[in-house]
Amino acid sequence: MKKTKETNPNGGNGRIKAISLFAGAGIGEFYLKQAGVDVVLANEIVKSRAEAHSFLFPTVPVLAADITENATQDRIVETALREKVRLVIATPPCQGVSTAGKNRDLENIVKDPRNFLVLSALAIVDRILPDYVLIENVPRFRSMLFPDNGRLISLEDLLVERYGNRYEVACSVENAADHGVPQTRFRIVYRLWKKGLSWSLPENERPVTVREAIGDLPSLEPGENSAVKNHCARPAPQNHTECMRHTPTGCSAMKNPVFFPKKRDGTKVSGFPNCYKRIRWDAPAPTITMRNEIVSSQENGHPGRRRPDGTWSDARVLTLREILILSSLPPDLDIPPNLSETAFRQLIGEGVPPRLMQRIVEGVSKTHPGVNALSLFSGGGIAETYFEEAGIHVKVANELLPNRAGFYRATHPGTDMVCGDIQSAEVFRNVLTKAKAAGTEFLLATPPCQGMSTLGPKEYATDPRNSLAHYVFLAIEKLVPKFVMIENVPKFAALRFTDDGHAWNGDASIPNWSIEEALRRRFGNEYEVEMRTLNAKDYGVPQSRPRTIVKMFRKGLSWPWPDPVDHPVTLREAIGDLPSLESGEDSGIKWHKALVHNERNVEALRHTPEGKSAMKNPVFFPKKADGTRVKGFHNTYNRMKWDEPAPARTTNSHLMSGHNNVHPGRPLPDGTFSDARVLTLRELFIVSSLPADWDLPPDVDEIELRTIIGEAIPPLLSKKIAEGIFK
Repeated sequence: MKKTKETNPNGGNGRIKAISLFAGAGIGEFYLKQAGVDVVLANEIVKSRAEAHSFLFPTVPVLAADITENATQDRIVETALREKVRLVIATPPCQGVSTAGKNRDLENIVKDPRNFLVLSALAIVDRILPDYVLIENVPRFRSMLFPDNGRLISLEDLLVERYGNRYEVACSVENAADHGVPQTRFRIVYRLWKKGLSWSLPENERPVTVREAIGDLPSLEPGENSAVKNHCARPAPQNHTECMRHTPTGCSAMKNPVFFPKKRDGTKVSGFPNCYKRIRWDAPAPTITMRNEIVSSQENGHPGRRRPDGTWSDARVLTLREILILSSLPPDLDIPPNLSETAFRQLIGEGVPPRLMQRIVEGVSKTHPGVNALSLFSGGGIAETYFEEAGIHVKVANELLPNRAGFYRATHPGTDMVCGDIQSAEVFRNVLTKAKAAGTEFLLATPPCQGMSTLGPKEYATDPRNSLAHYVFLAIEKLVPKFVMIENVPKFAALRFTDDGHAWNGDASIPNWSIEEALRRRFGNEYEVEMRTLNAKDYGVPQSRPRTIVKMFRKGLSWPWPDPVDHPVTLREAIGDLPSLESGEDSGIKWHKALVHNERNVEALRHTPEGKSAMKNPVFFPKKADGTRVKGFHNTYNRMKWDEPAPARTTNSHLMSGHNNVHPGRPLPDGTFSDARVLTLRELFIVSSLPADWDLPPDVDEIELRTIIGEAIPPLLSKKIAEGIFK
């Protein structure tokens, strides 16, 4: 269900999603799946090519629209963000700069609008900021100059200027023949990948010759068919056939002294030395162009075989099967029904060989190399639940309480948990030693918040728990991590600190600052320091839970804040499909079992509608054993609302008498309301963005578990904040 995907992120399957811009018929996309890349949207303006793409890739949606239009870009961006696309592939039209086209001089190149379509692709990149960008074209594309802020600039320089702070940028000319394609075809390849990720190019392979690729196919003369699929020779004019019969392998009929290409009047046709030319057997094929169906074009003749009479066989252009093989395409490919063979040949001639594209994207790291992290005041590790998916590997953690530390070890077995008081010099030294050995680059600190909670005591300055931030300051000094994330309840922002992280004691003679100011004073020369209060409901968590977040990152690095969702996830969307349960009932669904409640409280809540408190009921109100009304706040014995996110889940989520803890309920025929109970563990997991089917130790104590969850930041929020270091 939709909400589960949002609140229970799933990833790490070794694959990445991509969009393909200027996709044509998708010639270059044939082997992307083998490389671990799934194209989730293709864009192509020419309807016939878009239809051909749909035929060849029936599971890939195709947007047949003009990429220069804002509406088209909006649709592409919407899909890319929804699908969490990490790779953008752009293969803009190359005819405007191709040496085979009419635009052979720079003046015509600049005038051809096809040459600037790559800027529309960059407009999409700017909006989605994918992990990887691949742009490929013909080598002359490198000499193109593009308009940018009133000047002309090469694409390579433009990419470095615009994206160099965030991305690594590489530009190289690749020959398809060096990557297992039996064809010499040079392409300029621009690669961008976010700093901290990797993208390597493969080692060159031994070239595959024409003989190795198609030498086993039977000879054919013009107009002849064979029983092999796609291996039928195109008809040709008799004078073309005659001159090619007298042309050896690797030679041009233009140089024949007698049997040369002739006009109808018998005079020699004019042409370039690579026209009417046979390709060679023992080398990769030359570049296959769009006009590969006519022998008068560039090096389109079959190599041929010498006959006993001194002439040469196969006086023809390559068959479709031979073209497919030499382009590294499947030889048994079906021609899209909306295209003629000639039109299909042209699409192959303008496309990048898919084996080359496969080899390039295979070097993309399918998972974040990530950073190693230290977690201080870890609790049960709720905040780190999805850190591995975000590329953050918590190698060392510290927690004071043995039961929390034990839970952490059970849910994060790969982390070295140091259980002990961080105020102990020995414990703190042990933690730092392990963190340094692990190469810590990310520090997560969640100092206890009970001293500032609106539900706890108010003596902020004198509560010793509020001075534990001092050890965060010390850890930053000793480890000098690239990134620091400190999170707490909103009142944390109002607490006053000395410049070494101790809580201010109220003495007016002692300088004091907010946590943000104190960190900036201490570390501002080396770090950027930012603080915001974010509400989990604005980031896909079906729970209203504000948390104050302090981010620190070394100068020269970047760490953007996450983008909020368009609409909060409501309780109805999150848990509305789970079956109703009454006190003590078990649904048989994992973790969906109701706690047993006092029958007096159950009776009161049966008569309490959604969003209301039983404290206000005139008759069925919460009662003591002697029948007198219990005392409490207006939000105790209170049902939640279906069409809003859940209220903040606290450490006492097991009590009806707690704050806004009761299930919304559903009206029953007798006028009462169902689900007179608190949320089940499964419901609590979901509204806290934890896995609904969470694998936990079988002996976990439910009340202890609810306490641990109630203390922690929802993990989807912490993940979205933390993964920004890779953006």
